[in-house]
Amino acid sequence: MSEGAPGSLEDSCQCGKPSLIDGTGTSSHSLYFESYTLGWANTRDSLLSKDTTAQEWRMMEEARDSEVERQVLTEKNFMVAYEKAALEDQMATLGTDRSDLRTK
Repeated sequence: MSEGAPGSLEDSCQCGKPSLIDGTGTSSHSLYFESYTLGWANTRDSLLSKDTTAQEWRMMEEARDSEVERQVLTEKNFMVAYEKAALEDQMATLGTDRSDLRTK
């Protein structure tokens, strides 16, 4: 195959030609701009994706922290309710003991 012949390796990859020059030798700024724009869009999407992922992780951590805090508060509420019931029973017993002392 001769250099530049149709179907040659050099013709298919356009080796040696600047990226801003198309096959006819004219400037192809629109192709360069499209390529640049697509590259920027991919970079932007990647950055946004990483930012979104970071936000999702932060929200998941906050939700987990809130759940742990809720569990602690639930346990404390249960303990307070239990202690309240125990104190009410003691007060009822003390009230009965006092009335027994008065009758004797």
